[in-house]
Amino acid sequence: KISAQLKKKAPSPKAETSQPAPGFKRMQIVEESDDEDEDPATPSSPSKVSNRQSSANQEPFPDIKLEFSKAGVEKAKERGNVLFAEGKVEESERWFSKAIWLVESGKVTDAPAALRSTLHSNRAFARLKLQRWQGSEEDCSEALSLNSGNVKALYRRAQARFELDRLKLALEDVEKLLPQLAPPASDRDAQELKSRILERIRENEGASATPQKGKPSTEYFELSPESKSSPSSQKAPAELFPDLKFEPNREGVEAAKNKGSQLFSSGDLTGAVRHFSKALWLMESGQVPDASSDKKWAATVQAALFSNRAFAQMKQGNWSATEEDCTKSLSFNPEGVKALYRRALAR
Repeated sequence: KISAQLKKKAPSPKAETSQPAPGFKRMQIVEESDDEDEDPATPSSPSKVSNRQSSANQEPFPDIKLEFSKAGVEKAKERGNVLFAEGKVEESERWFSKAIWLVESGKVTDAPAALRSTLHSNRAFARLKLQRWQGSEEDCSEALSLNSGNVKALYRRAQARFELDRLKLALEDVEKLLPQLAPPASDRDAQELKSRILERIRENEGASATPQKGKPSTEYFELSPESKSSPSSQKAPAELFPDLKFEPNREGVEAAKNKGSQLFSSGDLTGAVRHFSKALWLMESGQVPDASSDKKWAATVQAALFSNRAFAQMKQGNWSATEEDCTKSLSFNPEGVKALYRRALAR
């Protein structure tokens, strides 16, 4: 079907002159769906992602309506804080991302550096909770470039780097952080993180077993988003998207996955991300019996879910999350060419 569609389109002059080198076959990876079960059908209405720059100019999360002003940025920040306090971490990350886009797109030009730094620091904390370590580290670095005195960003970057096993950098961050903190609480938590970093360094040097990847090794205490309603880190994590009701079993995971694919096909990218995320939450929550008894199915479905969510987030211009989801997908299926291709686009 794809070949028939391509033949109907008149080739551009550039495409006519571009030929593969002798001895090589041309590999085409397009965004239409194919016969593989893992991929949702591409929406017919939105334009295709041709390159990163063009997609970055598109408005992300169009369902979030904000005024293109400093007040709109502030509103998004406060809404993100409230959602975070309610345990709706994925939703809070979307609102912080929308606020950041308002500034980075040039729609809002009078947002002060301190506000922009706080937005990146808050999104970094949400991404820590979502175990998106790379995106969290990048946000913290951006926050610190805007406000070098943002101790929360420094603390969170140390946490993210610890999870990424960038231990020397994590140690540098926490050693910069400690003199700036007032004991006892903040100082105690940073000291504990430093101890964990040093212990991991000793384990690595001694060729000891390393902590299991993908599992958070650090608790995230008082340094929460800048809001009086910030949640206590010691509370049990709330169910992700409790409005989405699916049984905690194999059938429920597949139903959430299929619903996400249907929403993607209809152009509802936000709904698709939510459903793929819910399915992944079910798998990671320990509630699905087959997740432990049928390892082959568990690996296959998680590879597909991460790849599908990456595709939806790529369409939204959420490049950091796309890269992380593709990497996770490839950890379950190293031969996943779609995840590999999408990660290349995101990078």
